[in-house]
Amino acid sequence: MRTTSLVVAAVLGLAVVTPAASATARSITWQDCGSAGSRCGTIQVPLDWSSPYGAKITLSVTRHPASGKKKGTLFFLPGAGYSGNDVVAGSAAQYFGMLGAPELVEQFDLVGVEQRGGAGSLYGTPLDLPTKTTPRLNCTEPVHDQAAKSFPATQAEYDQLVAHNKAFAKSCRDNSGPIADKVDSVSQARDLEAVRAALGASQVDVLSWNYGDVSAQLFTELYPSRAKAVVFDGPVSRRLPSPVTAIQEARSIEAAWGKFVAWCAANPLSQDWLNGCALNGRDVDAAYQQVITDANTTPMISARINRSFNGEELAFLTQQRLEQGSPNVLGMITNGWTQLSLSLWESADRKTANGFSYMWERSWGLAYAWNTYRVTACLDTQDRLTSFSQARQEIAALNYVAPKTRGVSEAWDIRTGCAGWPVSPVTLPPRSGQIAGPNVLATTSKTNAYAPREHAQLVAAGYTTAAVAESDTSCGIAFFIPELTRRTVDHLVAQG
Repeated sequence: MRTTSLVVAAVLGLAVVTPAASATARSITWQDCGSAGSRCGTIQVPLDWSSPYGAKITLSVTRHPASGKKKGTLFFLPGAGYSGNDVVAGSAAQYFGMLGAPELVEQFDLVGVEQRGGAGSLYGTPLDLPTKTTPRLNCTEPVHDQAAKSFPATQAEYDQLVAHNKAFAKSCRDNSGPIADKVDSVSQARDLEAVRAALGASQVDVLSWNYGDVSAQLFTELYPSRAKAVVFDGPVSRRLPSPVTAIQEARSIEAAWGKFVAWCAANPLSQDWLNGCALNGRDVDAAYQQVITDANTTPMISARINRSFNGEELAFLTQQRLEQGSPNVLGMITNGWTQLSLSLWESADRKTANGFSYMWERSWGLAYAWNTYRVTACLDTQDRLTSFSQARQEIAALNYVAPKTRGVSEAWDIRTGCAGWPVSPVTLPPRSGQIAGPNVLATTSKTNAYAPREHAQLVAAGYTTAAVAESDTSCGIAFFIPELTRRTVDHLVAQG
């Protein structure tokens, strides 16, 4: 599309600078943990990389040695707020084996890094390992508040949103100390280089997912000679203007919703309720709109967690179920689309939100993960929302491109959640032309409800050696789509 091509030209017209601080002379203190020879360790890095001899923080690192002939060292970076440390330390063979990627365990030393500020497990639980990243973010206010609307209709509602964002940020800063201002993706990229150097690996391979792609991209930009084979899975580009990203994500989510509706029409619910659509034979669009309208009038209660959900919250949770997509992964007995259909059916016919509460518990309800995600994203956001007039114009555009899904996206959640943030954004390092060095593969779904396919194309265009692999299957993490799992493994193995 024209907007993307113009942004590509603008981004690639920008200067690569030499990193301000070196990551040399650091070591990892190891101890046995997990299984099959896995090790847990800690490394100290500067709190502020512009002051390399100042205050230090501790990062938790895990390593699982290759079970066969080693081809390389692979960083596994699943995303902001989430760490691959427990997978690497305790269940690497099972996890990657279930996903159809046993070669990654056999041929690579797998390395996980719990990002600065702390993170949660991919399994939706706190990390349970003998080493931890410290200090950790401790935010006593919630990231999201029902009273703080992400789609403000009045100046007063916008002011309430900004007041909540400031209160959340203040709670993080007051209870966490200086780390609350230093969890940006640029600092995380420098942390990765420190870990690489401490491992003694001249080069590393990288597998990153979703927002983990941001620090991975910056790592390859700052240290291009240190990255060999790289897979950006469902990448987002923080170099695009935030309003453009929100529009693109909303359009992609609208397309994912259209595929979900068509799937519902063709797939009746199975007798065991594990497959198919609970709204088969019904007008799914109308049912969804009625659920959102009803919940905006009277929030729907989830008795299982004793919490209510308004229409705006249910719209965002719908987006997150769409992000899970249609594959059955990691032993799940059903998929995101079937679960979404059951949640919508329950809310439409029973006026309750128990189904949606399960998604909330694995996303917005995970404070230890979402706190880090939000603070990192706000520090990364270069062009924050500054006024109600600006918000109103952008909301109108979102509703135009995504009238059925109402313009929701993670990009818009970040954009509104960072309005009024009291700390200036961290400046991204400038770039000049394409990056030479790493061999990049960007993977994505054509209807990705997390990051639109344009971002995969834009990110790949920034490297001299790069390709894009797409699938018609909807899923926010391309690695969960078998054909793209295989493309990922083949790329890493061939280049490793």
